[in-house]
Amino acid sequence: MQNILYIGYSGGLSQLSKIRLYLFLSILLVFFTLITGCSSPPRKLDQSFQPKAENKQVYLVNNAVEDILADADSSSERVTQALLGDPVQIIDESSVEWYKVKVPDGYVGYVRKGAIVKESQSSSYLRNGKVAMIKAGNVLILVSSESKTGVGRAFRGSQLPLIKQENDWLEIALPGGRNSWIKADDAMLLPKRDRAQKGSPDNVIATARLYLGVPYLWGGVTSQGIDCSGLTYITYLLNGVKLPTCSIKPGLMWIA
Repeated sequence: MQNILYIGYSGGLSQLSKIRLYLFLSILLVFFTLITGCSSPPRKLDQSFQPKAENKQVYLVNNAVEDILADADSSSERVTQALLGDPVQIIDESSVEWYKVKVPDGYVGYVRKGAIVKESQSSSYLRNGKVAMIKAGNVLILVSSESKTGVGRAFRGSQLPLIKQENDWLEIALPGGRNSWIKADDAMLLPKRDRAQKGSPDNVIATARLYLGVPYLWGGVTSQGIDCSGLTYITYLLNGVKLPTCSIKPGLMWIA
């Protein structure tokens, strides 16, 4: 039987009660960690890898969501997931089929080479600093604002460069040089990547509640499946705070 996330909240509370509920949510996430599959040893972050300054290439996830695995083997454990447009740092490309990569949430793992594409830092994809961050759970990306033909999907938390806005539509850049369209109501506009407006405790709770009923998935970060650390990471990312999903440091343990 699938584990299901349940996060409760009721409106009409006093400010003090809301603060208490906010703290309770944080504690609940810790207990959720212990009760569900996250009771396994935390996946450690790799803090050692730093991209070389002379590296002029950027690699981007080219699928709506892509599993990052513990080993260069399709049957190995999922470490985390990366979303469409996420930049990844290449650590090792010696394998024929796999890259060893570091992804935005800090995890290191393996991804199939066909799942990411290479972009020059001077490409049109990265030239415009403004970004459309998907806020709807699962968005259909269209060929044009006048077409019903889809070219793919994007999940909540994906950040894609904004080309322009026309009325109720946003033209966005996809990895590989493709331009497509999404509804403006499905995204929030950011001045640059990872710069969402800081959310209040109420906003954080409301964002977490969007995942009510979502199946538990070890390493998941989307509305199709999510785990405790993924829930914490994506909830705070949408509210302007970028956290590592799971880390252990000398003298300090942070765990979702």
